[in-house]
Amino acid sequence: MQGKKGVPWRKSRNVNIVYEDHPIVSLHHAVNRLIDDFFMSFELMPLTEFEDLCTFVPRVNMTDDGQVIKVTAELPGMDKEAIQVDVDSDCLMIRGNKTIEENTSTMSNYCMERIFGNFNRTIRLPKGVDTSRANAVYRNGILTVTIPRHKGYKAPRRIKISNGV
Repeated sequence: MQGKKGVPWRKSRNVNIVYEDHPIVSLHHAVNRLIDDFFMSFELMPLTEFEDLCTFVPRVNMTDDGQVIKVTAELPGMDKEAIQVDVDSDCLMIRGNKTIEENTSTMSNYCMERIFGNFNRTIRLPKGVDTSRANAVYRNGILTVTIPRHKGYKAPRRIKISNGV
């Protein structure tokens, strides 16, 4: 029986494979870079960014019927006196402090999911609002701010694009 050296079709070849050009290797490097970039961004990010994850931020809806801008914000469990609403020509600012109602220093917490603390929410207002006639109502944990449009306000109109002929 002859060994491998005696078989004519099994000649040894030196094949240089460049693995860096292989798609799997390129994918591997891309995923490594993605993961490295992701974790490096945490290292450079200030701690205040993480604190925002644990602070109270009210949920807000804003509607426009052409006559009135209406902003509603969820502020459950808050007293009206703890909420401050300011408006200028292009921004609505809602500020406040959501406090814990009971003294938890003597109790053991089994689960604490509710978030408390100071908050500040700024909402950009569209053009054409009359901030001098704005009003706010707080009822059942919902703050509703109504800002009418200026008299004679015309909503932007869409212009049809022609073929240029």
